[in-house]
Amino acid sequence: MPEYVRWAVHRPGDWMTVPATMRRTYERPGGGAGTVLEVVHQDGVFQIERVTMPAGSIAPVHRHPLIDTYECYLTGVALFSVRHRTTKLFPGTVHRVLPIPAEAWHSAVVGEEGPLVFLSIQRYRTDVAPRSVIGSWEVPA
Repeated sequence: MPEYVRWAVHRPGDWMTVPATMRRTYERPGGGAGTVLEVVHQDGVFQIERVTMPAGSIAPVHRHPLIDTYECYLTGVALFSVRHRTTKLFPGTVHRVLPIPAEAWHSAVVGEEGPLVFLSIQRYRTDVAPRSVIGSWEVPA
């Protein structure tokens, strides 16, 4: 696990104190109606977004070709698939980290029990300023 991911997972106090006025929120209906992505930290090519997907929502198969991500599960129930390998996330798997390289196709199906919340810890592969993973969203042809 890269050092920046260890830092994000094990030292949340270092970045969770970002003032609300500096946080940006994005919504992507195509990623599941009502899905909210909130940028909570940014440093050069590194960024952390807190993603909240509503109960019963689906993120269809997609990838983020400019971004390597590490998804850190916080709460909820979901089936998360990366490169055709499915992992069930549920309470008790807190801080489970799923690496997702930029070229990896992935998807998520959220259970009806409540919202899925996870941190998307990102490293942009270009010198383009990070904004949100929704700016680097590609679906299969």
